[in-house]
This record gives sequence, C-alpha cells and structure tokens, in this order.
Amino acid sequence: MARTKITVLMATYNDWDSINELLPKIDKALEQTNAVGHVVIVDDGSAEIAERDLIRSLPLSAIAKVECIELFRNHGNQRANAVGLAYCDANTDADYLILMDSDQ
Repeated sequence: MARTKITVLMATYNDWDSINELLPKIDKALEQTNAVGHVVIVDDGSAEIAERDLIRSLPLSAIAKVECIELFRNHGNQRANAVGLAYCDANTDADYLILMDSDQ
C-alpha cells in the first residue's frame, strides 16, 4: 500500500529555532501515521539565518524533503503563505497540504 504524501507549508520570519524544534515533531507524527512528508518553508525576508542551516542536520525519517523558498524582503505572513501555496500547487505532488505557523 502506498504511503500518504503530505506537504507541510509554513512561512517564517526569523523563527528558525522554532522550526528546528518543530520539524522533528512533524516527522514523528508523519511516521506514526505511515505518511511521507515534504516541508516547504517560505522565508519571508529573514535577517537572521544562521540557524536555518541546522535544518540539514536534523535526523528526519518520514520527512523526505525540506525546501526553503527565500523572499528578498518581508512581505507579511499572508503574502508569504500565498507565495507558498502557489509554489506547492505547481511543484509538489501530495495527497494533503497542511498550512501551519512556524512558531510553537
């Protein structure tokens, strides 16, 4: 039986610490439901990006791919979500799309 494909979309502005804590929790939930995940993060012009690179070192098993779309300046959460939705529509193949906040 094929695993359910779930795309998780979240916009963020300088909230990489929360994302680094949130991704393992999402991964665990996906694993428990036998789903495979694709996470799309819209960086809404963050000035602080040092923690963003920590995402690559997270031990994730059910999340197959994490992508980051970088906006060059802050457009606000709703516009960043709209950009992310358009991107996901054109570039992802999922059974479900979950739009969520990046903070906990």
